[in-house]
Amino acid sequence: MPDLSVREKILVLINTWQAALGGIEGKFPQYYAAYNELKSAGVEFPPREENTVPLFTPPPTHPLSHLTFPYEDEVDVRDLETDASGLSHTAVAFIRES
Repeated sequence: MPDLSVREKILVLINTWQAALGGIEGKFPQYYAAYNELKSAGVEFPPREENTVPLFTPPPTHPLSHLTFPYEDEVDVRDLETDASGLSHTAVAFIRES
């Protein structure tokens, strides 16, 4: 016999993820597709509370105001540019398709 609490948790997570990631118009529409496919198959999702945080966010362990980035001023944008002149046409086509 399946564990119903695990099933319910999975359904809550799928519903939460699809909502938090923007639904069908979001960056990851596959979460909405999974949600919608289950819903179309007759799966009933547990009700979602509108006032809750959609994803678990642990409390901060360190204050953010004291963060420092030691190399921030030393980055040269030219160092970040990519030289693709040595790539073959096949490699460039593969990268574009990915």
